[in-house]
Amino acid sequence: LMQSPWGENPLGGRSAQHQWNEAENVAINEIFASLLYNNSNPEAAGMFKRAAALGLQSIERWFRPDGSLWIVKNRVDPRKRHGYAGYSFFTQYNLIVGHMLAVACNAAMDEIEEGHAISEVGGFVVNTGGMNKIIANAGGNYIEIETFPDRGDDVLGLTRMHNRIADPLITGTAGAPNKHNRKVTAGHGSAWAVRQFNGSLEWQSIAQFDYSSKLYDIMSVELTEIEASPDLVVFNVTYTLPTQSAMDRVIETYRLSPTTVNVQVDHVPRPHTHIEEIALRYPILVSDGNRTGSISLDIEGNTITASFPGDSLSGLGTTCNSAHVVPNCWGAVSWATRPEHVAVQNGWAAIVTASVDAASLGKCPFEYSFSASAC
Repeated sequence: LMQSPWGENPLGGRSAQHQWNEAENVAINEIFASLLYNNSNPEAAGMFKRAAALGLQSIERWFRPDGSLWIVKNRVDPRKRHGYAGYSFFTQYNLIVGHMLAVACNAAMDEIEEGHAISEVGGFVVNTGGMNKIIANAGGNYIEIETFPDRGDDVLGLTRMHNRIADPLITGTAGAPNKHNRKVTAGHGSAWAVRQFNGSLEWQSIAQFDYSSKLYDIMSVELTEIEASPDLVVFNVTYTLPTQSAMDRVIETYRLSPTTVNVQVDHVPRPHTHIEEIALRYPILVSDGNRTGSISLDIEGNTITASFPGDSLSGLGTTCNSAHVVPNCWGAVSWATRPEHVAVQNGWAAIVTASVDAASLGKCPFEYSFSASAC
């Protein structure tokens, strides 16, 4: 359920986006495929066989010219250790991938025919409980929402969107947690500007609230499923935020089709707070250390589009992901991009903000959507 249609394991925790994640998954899926086949269940075996193949395809995209791997999902010179954990080293994390793939090879049975992986079919939304994620998938359009992020490694809220139509790095692969840039925390979601008693304006966002003993007992995330099929998945996510937030609750209503993620956001402010602006924060990967993307803005259409060149193994040319803000009753949308790029695990991202005046707060939802396409 948690594998993306690009064969990647979900984000989360210290070792996320290391290639061994997918190698481990390849081994597990080959083992289960063989067990199911030997127990006269070839259909289920084919599903696991396909999941193993997707994981292997993911790894193959990250081979370096000398046959080694970039051990995390960026193409920065390994000597710079960009996006590495403190214990991540080029040698042992190449070796562990080799070991896990050898386990997978030992378990694999070539006579098993591949079926369809769950990640390619979709039709579900699930709260993983103690694994702190909500995973939803409609016809292979996959999103991951962090419900209780690890400080410095993840961000609260929508953190990943994967669709086989577009390169997985451009459709939203991770937010920008403080670990990689102490001044910025940005996820793909809601933010708001609060007028302080001293007259200053302070921006807050869902993404800034994470795991700590101070916030542990007073923050919750609840999932309510409304509809789920391969063609359409609809659900609500309700964030009850800590008292440090000017918003008491934020309710997101998601509608996933096989090509689009639509989000309507209702904000419930705390009494006696002065909210001046509501915004969408959108981190866009602009470089993975080798490939460079571009950003274009259609002000009249309230849409920003990020493009990124495909790699030699993806089978894709340049692909795009667009974020569209629906004005509804909010009026004009103002767009801004943070002047400097922010270091993230996959390379560097531009942080884009689309804001509206908060005078209509409570009158209509704040609505935006993401869609992937060939450029």
